[in-house]
Amino acid sequence: MNDYAFSLTFHMSEPKADPENLLDALYEAGCDDALVGTGIHGTIGLDFQRAASSARRAIESAVNDVKEAVPDAELIEISPDYIGVSEIAELLGCTRQNARKLVTNTSFPPAMHLSGHASIWRAVDVADWAMENNRELTEPNVAHFRELAAEAAAMNAERQFGRYSRPARSTRGRRQYRSQTAGGN
Repeated sequence: MNDYAFSLTFHMSEPKADPENLLDALYEAGCDDALVGTGIHGTIGLDFQRAASSARRAIESAVNDVKEAVPDAELIEISPDYIGVSEIAELLGCTRQNARKLVTNTSFPPAMHLSGHASIWRAVDVADWAMENNRELTEPNVAHFRELAAEAAAMNAERQFGRYSRPARSTRGRRQYRSQTAGGN
């Protein structure tokens, strides 16, 4: 068994749920290894430190535990997956300014999203780059971190693909889409 540190973010369909009842339900469902945050209206964030035989099993068991406690919660993101310059600096044990220089290096992995204000990279790509370039990571167990980041990326991609490959949730949305694609609107 290995320990995996990761975060899960869920959208709550009942954002006015009593936080005390929510915390009790999560604890009883097996999330006693998570720090729970309810600061952003309509979402719940959980930072887990979970023992499992693999990163995927750790994440899947945590998601199942949350869904047992809050059946209508919708998984939004699994982390570590997308990271910005500040997280890269933390991961590589350098300053933010040094990380900014590194990400402009042609050998650095390309960003998943480029913006003038905040670009993001996949944590697994940064970990692979660091290992290939003999850069030390601040993570105590680089292999477990890399495994976790790869699983988070894969599971987020699977979740997103499944979400957007379904038909629209409401008939109104489908009618609007048809109208727009048929030359209307």
